[in-house]
Amino acid sequence: MGRVRPPHDGESLGEYLTAHGITHFSEREVRTARRANVIGLPPRVLWRNIIVPCRLGEALRRLAGCPLVVGNGYRDAAVNATVGGAPRSRHVAFAALDLDVPRSRRPALSAGHYNRLAARVWLEHAEDLDIGLGLYTSGHRIHIDHRPGRGPAYWSRPLVEPVFADVLGCSRAALRRMSRRQMSRQYRRHEGPA
Repeated sequence: MGRVRPPHDGESLGEYLTAHGITHFSEREVRTARRANVIGLPPRVLWRNIIVPCRLGEALRRLAGCPLVVGNGYRDAAVNATVGGAPRSRHVAFAALDLDVPRSRRPALSAGHYNRLAARVWLEHAEDLDIGLGLYTSGHRIHIDHRPGRGPAYWSRPLVEPVFADVLGCSRAALRRMSRRQMSRQYRRHEGPA
């Protein structure tokens, strides 16, 4: 996914995103905690954390063939508690995005297809990056994050496992016997880059 450098003195967050090839997610979007209707400013020391989720979002956008809307980006600890976020939420570390399919595009991009595309992006990169994926019952929102040193992860097992099994062409029982990195290797071996 490429190198991530620290921000330069005087560089805005928008300039920093652009310098890392992030063209479809604005500074305002990645700073938004939509449910709380808040736009926070993450400390500069956290800016590096958002680059991998944004790059994953760019890859998902290419596959989906439509714009994606940031439902949640940065949330400080107080906002995270207000919206009922997990105590160790990667949003607080500015290392997570919730990405929604715009309502106008939902008839053309089914929830199931969007979830399969998100699974493909996760499988493509999980062997090399410590990333997380979460699916929501609404079907048109996914969560992606970067979790250095914690290994690749996914949650919402009842939602995620059938999608991964479908993408990998295996049973859920076979899927449960694989490590996250084995799943990624199997995908890359059979499917190639997303």
